Amino acid sequence: MDNEEVITLTIGGAQIRPIITLPSSSTILQLKRMIMERIGVQVERQHLLYYKILLEDNNIINHYIHEATAEVCLSVDLFMDERIINITVSNENFNLQLAVNKADKVIDLKNRIGDVFAFPAMGIDLWLMDRKMENYEILSKYYLNEDSVVKMTRGGLQLGFYERTCPGAEATVSKVTYRFISRAPTLAAPLLRMHFHDCFIRGCDGSVLLNSTKNNPAEKDGQPNLSLRGYHVIDAVKLELEKKCPGVVSCADILALVARDAVGQIYGPFWEVPTGRRDGRVSISADTLNGNLPAPFANISSLKQNFASKGLSVKDLVVLSGGHTIGTSHCSSFDSRLHNFTGKGDTDPSLDPNYVVHLKKICKPKDTTTIVEMDPGSFKTFDEDYYTLVAKRRGLFESDAALLNDNETRDYVKLQSATHGSTFAKDFAQSMVKMGKIGVLTGKAGEIRKHCAFVI
Repeated sequence: MDNEEVITLTIGGAQIRPIITLPSSSTILQLKRMIMERIGVQVERQHLLYYKILLEDNNIINHYIHEATAEVCLSVDLFMDERIINITVSNENFNLQLAVNKADKVIDLKNRIGDVFAFPAMGIDLWLMDRKMENYEILSKYYLNEDSVVKMTRGGLQLGFYERTCPGAEATVSKVTYRFISRAPTLAAPLLRMHFHDCFIRGCDGSVLLNSTKNNPAEKDGQPNLSLRGYHVIDAVKLELEKKCPGVVSCADILALVARDAVGQIYGPFWEVPTGRRDGRVSISADTLNGNLPAPFANISSLKQNFASKGLSVKDLVVLSGGHTIGTSHCSSFDSRLHNFTGKGDTDPSLDPNYVVHLKKICKPKDTTTIVEMDPGSFKTFDEDYYTLVAKRRGLFESDAALLNDNETRDYVKLQSATHGSTFAKDFAQSMVKMGKIGVLTGKAGEIRKHCAFVI
């Protein structure tokens, strides 16, 4: 592939003369698509000529041209039905008058609307008489006329939400996150857990980041969240983004992106994070204790019920539990399994007896300070070893052991253990995207905080 011949073509005949380099084995159709990306002329309107020879879509370039550089002439078909009409684009807040060319495509109209309001075209839906307009359909197919009113709606989360309003925002998040994770890889686990805890209480709205006030203890001071750390990473990212684009990028989105980047930087999977979340204004400590967060002592029934209440499946439950492959836990989170499981000074019979002996050497009764690796030997690396431990009955929490008490979750544990995590990375990425959509605030809901610890 490295030795494949390339050709550089100057496209003449247009106001802008783009120069395009591509493999000489590309088809003419592929060349036309690149021209469309550069200067916006639809493929079906293009005619390409080389020394008066019409270049056919299905032929490859070196069928016609054998030099390393050449110029081809672009002729644009204006279509018989091309004409300019005025239409109205409307939503609940405005009516926008636009002159459009019926030969253009729906995506061209979306791009123009996006230019006016400075948000991504791919986040816009257009409707005509309850019919959704598809991106690459020609406008004339919708029989638009001077009286047409096109309804515009904006979707929820979307990829590239900040492309226009804060270019390079995600790159900034990744750069700042790397600065911290490269020096302290153990931060990845609490940052991932922070995103999880945020989404499971009031949805992914950044409420876990808010400080308590005199009259309101906030989520971060709830008992399950006292061991969270990494808030300084979120604050550092926010500081950089506020310098770049004040008041644009939400703290909820920053947390979702930092969690993704932190996992990736310790060799975990990458996933695309749809953005557009807005920040919540409410954070209540008591919400951390009323069953919103799955407890380390939860049984499989309560775990399934908890995840289902958030719109997550049983598969999401067992996949996201795999996040325990990184990080540490205080002995107090599983003290009863070692020292007093039924109130008689006994141990949990579902925990490997040999592992119990090992853990008792580290964790003494009522120990609240010592920490233990969740995945001994690789707790700084995101891998599939967690499932091997659970299959061997060496998961630290009762909630880990509970995965062996359900057919679906048990089968998944055994599959990943037996195949060295053959599908875990892909599955984890998909479940994280799904989790990141729980209860999000979009549009005009919530706010964009200036500092992640305080409401405006």
